[in-house]
Amino acid sequence: MDKANYTEVYAAPLAAGTTLEDIYRTFNVDHPADFKGHSLSVSDVVVLHQNGQNTAHYCDSVGFQQVPEFLRENPLRTAELSTEQNENMIDGVLNNAPSLGELEAKAKAGEQISLTDLAAAVKAEEKAPKAKKSRAAKPKKPSIRAQLDAVKKEQSKQTPPREKTKELEV
Repeated sequence: MDKANYTEVYAAPLAAGTTLEDIYRTFNVDHPADFKGHSLSVSDVVVLHQNGQNTAHYCDSVGFQQVPEFLRENPLRTAELSTEQNENMIDGVLNNAPSLGELEAKAKAGEQISLTDLAAAVKAEEKAPKAKKSRAAKPKKPSIRAQLDAVKKEQSKQTPPREKTKELEV
């Protein structure tokens, strides 16, 4: 279960003695006035903060199942941050995922690629600041008017053909 696939839709203080079933009933029958989301349903995750501890609970068709892995931080992220901190390069991006170019190269080579990795690479590339391309880098195309003027000059340099006269020769 990946926390990145979920977004927080509501946060409120938890009254003492409130159970997960109470929360389920609240978000399916008596919606809070400031709540603008859908009803609590299967595949939703509820995170409770009680006694200084956070616990995550997955809503399935039977009830709620505790999912501690939902709150665990990615160990690769911790390693990446410590490396970047040592090198003064904290950018908040995990560099361990393959880039879009690497995935395209693998696909062209006939290797299987993960669609999840591909989607993540596309998302990362969209978020990355794009380098501005200078106009000097692009070869300039000649304008059509300039081409027409050049053709006219070329034609005017050529000697005109002799004109036929209608005079009678004797």
